[in-house]
Amino acid sequence: MKKQISNERELLQQHTPLVSALVKQIAGTIPPVCSTEHLHGLGLIALLDAVRCYPPACQLSFETFARIQIHGALISEIRRAQDWFHSESDSPALTQKPIFA
Repeated sequence: MKKQISNERELLQQHTPLVSALVKQIAGTIPPVCSTEHLHGLGLIALLDAVRCYPPACQLSFETFARIQIHGALISEIRRAQDWFHSESDSPALTQKPIFA
């Protein structure tokens, strides 16, 4: 169990710069619907998930597997945030005039 935990820590430490690079790459191409800090935290969670879910028989390197997992999580969050932003801006409450003007 201790060896597994130390391997997880090593993979997390080794691939944390990958999270930063993906967040920087993606954040530069989208409207600012999510903060980079939020995306970075989400990317770290996705990295941890990749570490724990990486199948030993996988034909992809861990870095490639993690990159796909992290990128997918970031894109999903951005889409969710954009959907929320658009649904809030289309709300009738925001377009109606005040009762007492």
